[in-house]
Amino acid sequence: MMKIDIDYVESFDGLKLFVRRFHSDEENSSRTLLITHGLSEHSGRYEHVGMVLAEQGWNVLIPDLRGHGQSEGARMHANRFDDFCNDLNSIRRHYELSPEELVMIGHSLGGLISIRDAQTHPEARSRLVLLSPFLGMIRKPPVWKWYSGRLLSVVAPRTLFATGIKPEEATSNPIAAAQRAFDPYNSEQISARLFFECQRAIQNAWVELNRIQVPTLVYQSEVDTLVNAAATISWLKELQRIAPAPCEGKLFPEHKHELLNEPDWQQTCHSILNWIEQPLQAVPAEA
Repeated sequence: MMKIDIDYVESFDGLKLFVRRFHSDEENSSRTLLITHGLSEHSGRYEHVGMVLAEQGWNVLIPDLRGHGQSEGARMHANRFDDFCNDLNSIRRHYELSPEELVMIGHSLGGLISIRDAQTHPEARSRLVLLSPFLGMIRKPPVWKWYSGRLLSVVAPRTLFATGIKPEEATSNPIAAAQRAFDPYNSEQISARLFFECQRAIQNAWVELNRIQVPTLVYQSEVDTLVNAAATISWLKELQRIAPAPCEGKLFPEHKHELLNEPDWQQTCHSILNWIEQPLQAVPAEA
């Protein structure tokens, strides 16, 4: 039988992070998947994913990012992008996760966090999975909003701006889109400081590309109006050129941004598991 537990983990700076934990009573497995969600959402949007993966014998941890969902912290805000990575490190320590049996999965903003975490804590996981990672913008703010936001990021860093994201842009699954639209824990906003911290993190994701030392799988939706798919493909190609470990990629035609909330999300889950569980030399190149 599969169980869902709710935990609170203390972050490096004392915040309480809300964590959903999925595991099987029948399995005594230490294999763990740590999933990081995207901007403005929370772990509850991936309960269906956690249950399917736990049924396959994995322990699954899905925390709410600081300032998101039921975790503490100023809403949709972080003082430094590295705070997210340090939170992941706090979670790894709390559960005493072995790097050899840990796989990190990150979606969108969670993908960028997972990249930076792999670059700042290179020995903390065995494999890395990125789903439509935030490595470039499609719609940039108007010039006046950009410069006013930069000023506010210094003088009033918690000032919130609307992201302008519509639920139907995130997924072609009408049920998942409706759930996002009426979810009380969703907040389509971002603080001025966090926005510019994300821009800096994207730059660092390129500058420190050579610090990623583990096998990496990148899945990118083709019909993505929220992150720049071309930027993801370029980043993956450069990673494949310099990385010491196998790096694979796949483009999903006719799929929108949230691959794990699209109608065929279960196939995507099983595809990820197949890649994780195969020996490295047997992983097919799909880039």
